[in-house]
Amino acid sequence: MTQKIVAIIPARGGSKGIPKKNLVPVNGNPLLYYSINACLSSKLVDETWVSSDDDAILDYSISLGANGLKRPAAFCKDTSSSESALIHFADCVSFDTMLFVQATSPLISCDIITSALTYYNENPGLDSLVSGHIDHGFWWSNGNPLFDPLKRPTRQQQGNLYKESGMFYITSRNALLETGCRYSGKAEIYPIDKLSALEIDTEEDLKLIELIMLRRENNV
Repeated sequence: MTQKIVAIIPARGGSKGIPKKNLVPVNGNPLLYYSINACLSSKLVDETWVSSDDDAILDYSISLGANGLKRPAAFCKDTSSSESALIHFADCVSFDTMLFVQATSPLISCDIITSALTYYNENPGLDSLVSGHIDHGFWWSNGNPLFDPLKRPTRQQQGNLYKESGMFYITSRNALLETGCRYSGKAEIYPIDKLSALEIDTEEDLKLIELIMLRRENNV
């Protein structure tokens, strides 16, 4: 039985960190361009959708070849979860497998998407797949270390610790609607490199990612 795979990119008009972030220029293209282009370029993605409350974002997405879904303002507040947008999408669009992509990760590529979807499809016992990268950080919270400073582990002792990157999530329509979560059940991390995992939340992030894009274009 053929499974319908759709990509969904939530992209609301408002943003506190960077105004109109989803359309802000990044190395010559609007931020949203990179996630849409990567999804459209993958032969495993049957449909690419952008969900937004902003007509300019929807018009731009459609001009690139994506489908647009107008999202109610109630699901586009600063406090609205991504899950509210995903569930609204699932209520409006038919699919079997969902590839949830965040526009804030512009270093995403068609190769990353295709490779991740291939892995997901070839492992039928897997319910969800989450992008992540190795991270051996020593985390603190409220002024206190979340580890024993007198028994600070080496990288070898830590093993392969992964940080969820937020670039993409893959799960089934049924799992999304049953749990209300972007991933559930038997979930695995799909490793991506740390540079590609970078996200744009601040002007500083934007400048760093533009530098990386330029270096990659020039094969530096």
